[in-house]
Amino acid sequence: MSKKSWILSSVLMTFATTGLPQTAWSQSACTSVFENDVLETAARASRRDLDIVPDLKDFEKKFRQTRDPKLIRSARKFFTQKGIKTRFSKEKLHPGLVIEPGGKTPIAKIAAGLANRNIELQYSLEAVSDGAAAMYVPDQRVIYFDANSLGERGPSPLLLHEVRHAIDFTRGRQPEHVFERLMLSSLQMNQFTPVKTAIPGSKTKAYSDYFSLDEVLAHRQSARNFLSILKNPEVSREEWAIAMNWIVDHSERFPHFISAWKASAEIFTLAIKKGQAEILPDARPWTKKKDDEYQWATVRVTDGEALTWFQKNILRRKAVDPRWQGLEMAILISRDEAKKLEKKPAGMNDFFLKRIARITRLAEFLEPAARDFADTVRKNSRNVYSTRAIENSMRRFSERLGESRRQLNENGETEAAGFLGMLEALTD
Repeated sequence: MSKKSWILSSVLMTFATTGLPQTAWSQSACTSVFENDVLETAARASRRDLDIVPDLKDFEKKFRQTRDPKLIRSARKFFTQKGIKTRFSKEKLHPGLVIEPGGKTPIAKIAAGLANRNIELQYSLEAVSDGAAAMYVPDQRVIYFDANSLGERGPSPLLLHEVRHAIDFTRGRQPEHVFERLMLSSLQMNQFTPVKTAIPGSKTKAYSDYFSLDEVLAHRQSARNFLSILKNPEVSREEWAIAMNWIVDHSERFPHFISAWKASAEIFTLAIKKGQAEILPDARPWTKKKDDEYQWATVRVTDGEALTWFQKNILRRKAVDPRWQGLEMAILISRDEAKKLEKKPAGMNDFFLKRIARITRLAEFLEPAARDFADTVRKNSRNVYSTRAIENSMRRFSERLGESRRQLNENGETEAAGFLGMLEALTD
């Protein structure tokens, strides 16, 4: 089986054996990024045993049945057989095996690149048993992954998706990387909302209650991986159809992220101008660290005219619920800006209006290419003989992202581009 067939099969087997991920973190929506009815075909997908993967899958199954903490240490021998250096750690959220840099295996190369950014790559039976095939935990700087990324054919798209988030999260806290910092801005429905509703402008079920704009970057990574499958002459018609379905799903989400941001930005702008929004530093101890150059600030729509307008015009409610807390936006701000916000929140209104407008302009700059990709995929999704139109549209979208990154970032592109290039080469 070719490497591209392995990528597809690894995703299929992940969901066939573990079910859809349910654990939620700051990138919670990503755990269901590949959800689709076509996963019912997983059991029929052709697949050859992949190195140490079957043995580790047995350990994962046994752990779900017994919750025996000793199993993770026993699983270490399979890594040693493949020359993958590991060390046991219980310092993070889940105990597991940290992949050490060194060696020629794809997983070791990824671990080395992440280690340079102070991020651990960890295989954890406990994390997998909780339903996370791949998961990035930003505050602990660790990525968990399942056995499907340990074959010699390379990592699964799930892992690469989370690696993309980890890179953006790290770069967004460096002064020169303005593009990533803006793209990390997020929207979510307030967790204390009595009635769960979707973010304004939402067009898809996935990511309707939370997302950050860097999903655009992570989804481009995933879509590119699946596009490489379509170009593989060894892929069966069934596998081709499954990969194309995922590309269709991904392509629809690009304009969704942008339209949802634009619609929500209008509400926040109105609320701030009318003094009907709360702007406050993130007080959660696990997200606010003294040595962080950048910290989160939260903008929350509160009771008042803006909230009433939101419920009546967006949610189409005849009666307004006064308990309803509405929508939240999280934005990264510098340490100095955070100090100003703590001292005089009202004095920062103009700053946040300008920041929201700047993020919206970035989204609008990306919008034509995002919609072009979605339209191109829709028009060519049944063309089994050629993917050229989709490839060209993906290239235009990537160029648009690259152009906006070059305009906003001051420097530091070369090193990160090399690591990202290595990740993409693993799926070619």
